Amino acid sequence: MAFCPDHDYVLRMSWTPDCAENQPTLADFDINDSSHIDLCTAASIGDHEVILSAVNSNDRKTLWKKNANGWTPFLYACYQDQNKIIKLLLSFEEHRFDCNNNGITPMMYAALNGNCELLALLYEGRLINMTDVKGWTPLFYAISRRKNEAVKFLLQCGANVDTIASDNGYSALMVAAAGGKPSIVEMLLNAGANPHLVAWDGDTALSIAHRNGFFEVVRLLSPFSRHCEYPLIDLYCLLYSKGLEEHYKHFQARDIDMRTFFTLTEDDLKEIGIRIVGPRKKMLQIISQWQEVHQNHMCHAKLCNLCYGLYL
Repeated sequence: MAFCPDHDYVLRMSWTPDCAENQPTLADFDINDSSHIDLCTAASIGDHEVILSAVNSNDRKTLWKKNANGWTPFLYACYQDQNKIIKLLLSFEEHRFDCNNNGITPMMYAALNGNCELLALLYEGRLINMTDVKGWTPLFYAISRRKNEAVKFLLQCGANVDTIASDNGYSALMVAAAGGKPSIVEMLLNAGANPHLVAWDGDTALSIAHRNGFFEVVRLLSPFSRHCEYPLIDLYCLLYSKGLEEHYKHFQARDIDMRTFFTLTEDDLKEIGIRIVGPRKKMLQIISQWQEVHQNHMCHAKLCNLCYGLYL
């Protein structure tokens, strides 16, 4: 009987920084010395002869037979990157639309493995944004394993960048922020991903990246930060997000950090060296808005109209 990873198994693998070590190996399959093995196991280990025999037999319906967890031989072949068997079985168009009991499709497993060749073979408009039982699309799977080329392929094919997972409200950008790979975050932002979406627990992509210590991702997301998220970014990121980064040198020379910045007055800013009225007024507005929010001691969801509308 072939090893059958369930949905939670895939998600646990997906959230680890390096998932290669968690891939199933031959030890996960029940293979004995018998000359007969089931088709799921044959597809998993790449036994082309067994699969070809089934294709040429009078009982091809066994190729579509699912095991108790809803897996077909084709799903196993996709999960294990058995491209030779995949190409053989794709001669039957129906396999493209296989899914197991958790709604995971061949395209999702191709994305999980970063197999762009298979993604190209499987591509079909209806499949690109199909979701599993957790609300994940193939794009989520590619992002969760930090597969740059697969993410790029899916975006070029029109993957929806703002699909929301049904179990926790995460967007693809939030999953990318949790994975900490700046190049993927940048691709999603360039594709129009909404950085202001809020998960069911009030998290945003920026807060997720900050909590996990991915400060390069924090910097990429800082131009989209709300007042409630200013403590999550450093002073340079804040000024950069407002087009004021050229003035950072004045604060750096005096060792002024974010906490001190929010206590400054107009006279303080003049003394520091912010002589131009426009930038100074902009900084005073940032400080004033932050002080107003901070004094209320409100939860994330109540800190701005967008959060309030999305979360409460």
